[in-house]
Amino acid sequence: MKNKKLIIIFCVFVAVVLVVILSSTIFTFRSAEVYFVDDGNNLIEPSEDDTGVVDAKNCFSDLFGNNIFLLSKDKITQNFEKANLKVKVKYIEKVFPDKVKIFAQVRVPLYYIESEGNVYVCSYDGFVMEKNPASLPPLVELSGELGEISAPEVGSYVSSCFANIENYNIIQKLFETIYNYEGFDYQSIPALIKNVDFQSGKILCYIHDGARFEISGPSIDLDKKFSAVYGLYLDKKDSVPNGIYRNNIKDANGNYTASVQ
Repeated sequence: MKNKKLIIIFCVFVAVVLVVILSSTIFTFRSAEVYFVDDGNNLIEPSEDDTGVVDAKNCFSDLFGNNIFLLSKDKITQNFEKANLKVKVKYIEKVFPDKVKIFAQVRVPLYYIESEGNVYVCSYDGFVMEKNPASLPPLVELSGELGEISAPEVGSYVSSCFANIENYNIIQKLFETIYNYEGFDYQSIPALIKNVDFQSGKILCYIHDGARFEISGPSIDLDKKFSAVYGLYLDKKDSVPNGIYRNNIKDANGNYTASVQ
């Protein structure tokens, strides 16, 4: 009985503390600070050309004054990224009683698509950074049978605009596969590939030196198939200029080889 009373008293105490905290004006969101980090979470100072003018205040005008305990990190991220199109939130720390620290990275534009006569520039993670730019930097063009794509909104993710989400997943898997090769980052992928063309049951990757990769069944084992094709290309690109490189079927060991003509 005594223990039961203690539990009740403790629960009442916790409830009172929560009410005080959640109703207190002390714990309201009042300020935000932005820090840039690299992949290893080391602080860096990118140039304004890369980040744009970062707005750490006006983008939160509808959030300031909210209780910081209840404030959604997803909402903070959404507001911040829409106001700062060249910047990606990596993680967020709440500093009580009233501050939020945003740790961010520079977005890297990687490819562009066309929809309803408009051109949309997308980052490596599918974030729509720009619509109808005055000039296009070197980027990978996506074309062919991508399926219906509704008009993307700048500041949102293009994945939600694909009627065929499998095609979007193929795009992401392809770029992630290349990124994972030693010597590549997202900035350097457009130096290898100028166009990815979706065709029935395959994708065609047009390489800047005139070669072409044809990868069949890209929704299955895309990383392994690309590795086979790209590996052969590295071996043969000097002896077979403008070659067409294709993946072969999976062997008994679960590996893919490639051929060139």
